[in-house]
Amino acid sequence: MSAIVRALRLLRWRPGLLLLGAVLLAVGAEASSVALLSVSGWFVVACFVLAGDPGFNYLGPSGAVRALALARIVLRYLQRLVAHTATLRWLTRLRVRLFDDVAALPREQAGRLRTGDLLDRLLRDVETLDELVLRCLVPLASVTAVAGSAVLVLTGVSPAAAAIAAGGWLLAMTATGLGLRAAPDEASARGAARSELVAAGGAWRELAALGAAPALRRASSARLADLTAVEEQVERRAARAGLVTDLGVGLTVLGATWVTAAGDAAITTVAMVALLTTAVGDLLSALGPAMAYARRAVVAARRLELGDEPVAGAPASLPAAASPVQVSPGAEPVVLTGPSGAGKTTLLRRLRSEHAAGASGGRVVLVPHDDQVLTGTVADNLRLADPDLDDDAMRHLLDLVRLDRAGIAPETPTGTGGRELSGGEQRRLTLARAIAARPDLLLLDEPVTGVDPPTAQAVLAAVRTELPATALVLTVHESQRDAVPFDAAWVRLDSPALAGTPPE
Repeated sequence: MSAIVRALRLLRWRPGLLLLGAVLLAVGAEASSVALLSVSGWFVVACFVLAGDPGFNYLGPSGAVRALALARIVLRYLQRLVAHTATLRWLTRLRVRLFDDVAALPREQAGRLRTGDLLDRLLRDVETLDELVLRCLVPLASVTAVAGSAVLVLTGVSPAAAAIAAGGWLLAMTATGLGLRAAPDEASARGAARSELVAAGGAWRELAALGAAPALRRASSARLADLTAVEEQVERRAARAGLVTDLGVGLTVLGATWVTAAGDAAITTVAMVALLTTAVGDLLSALGPAMAYARRAVVAARRLELGDEPVAGAPASLPAAASPVQVSPGAEPVVLTGPSGAGKTTLLRRLRSEHAAGASGGRVVLVPHDDQVLTGTVADNLRLADPDLDDDAMRHLLDLVRLDRAGIAPETPTGTGGRELSGGEQRRLTLARAIAARPDLLLLDEPVTGVDPPTAQAVLAAVRTELPATALVLTVHESQRDAVPFDAAWVRLDSPALAGTPPE
């Protein structure tokens, strides 16, 4: 429940006051509904029994019925209006917090969040917490307050009936909660299904070309079948819990009515007790769904807290040859080379972390080897680095990385995840975006992979020319050392550092 409490803290100030107002309005609306049924029942029976009594006053009860009916309508409308206003503001804060948490995660940790699962958290889990307010907190508060008030009213009429009603309602609530306690985790099954479908949609063309479409369809269908089975199990448990609640409420109504009638109470009083307990029992029928929503909300709140996400294994210790790597603005570029697994990428990430956390406040940009091209246009991707880029500046950047020669312009669509571009074009687009960021420290992980040697030399020369004051560190495979067109300090991570000339 601690995750729920932390989520509810976002309701502070105005949304919290609005929610409190919604609870009070809900209590008033439900109390009016119960009182309306009780007074109406008493009035109908009194009219039948005392129809010939000249002293019977019809005006008072008739006016009370009309007033309670109007109060129920007005209060219920205001309650929904205020509750939805508070909830919408809370949902906005929840989504903002989720974005902030994702942005604060280390790249390795954030990379473990699958697109479909993150989308499910953003949409379904946040909406589940919406249901927590509208379908759980407000109903539970109003049912508890109205049931407690009803017990006090019954105590003044028949203490025995009040005891039966209190005990029966408490047992019904307990049985409902126990019936829902072992329900399966629907959120995890739904997140897995959404991830499967998102991945299938993104890779459909490639897998279809490889003849793997039937296998992909079977895998997606299996995920959906698993989700359907879990949902059906949850619904069955909810139905059983509702049945137990209804049986408990029915027995409570019969017991309270029988005890009242056995005490020689007037027939109008017996009718009032019967209808009062029936009305409260009708409110208790909402407890099953409310508790089910509460359980889902607990799971959703935990999933929205990303701080406990599993982190990839700790980075390997840096090789001894990394010690000479010192970077500063305007210094000679550093080129890291060595076999795969030597720690080149690990060193870049360590440099990014150390310089980003330093006191200099300089801007650090790391271009990873797996290009991060977003769905949209080339202009959309470039403006991630500088929102103020105009068309002329973007065309200049595309000329620097020779994408204009491939017919690529700012308005060119990149497709889903950049799939409309080739691997080399994606690589050069990310380099153009890095140039647009104008960083103080630029870290390039295998920037020439997928690019032919003449183009690679031209692009790296453009990076150096456009960013003369930027500290530059890049990694290359030993077979690509000729692609580096400028003087640099070369560091081979599995041997002593070689400065000034490429390793032989």
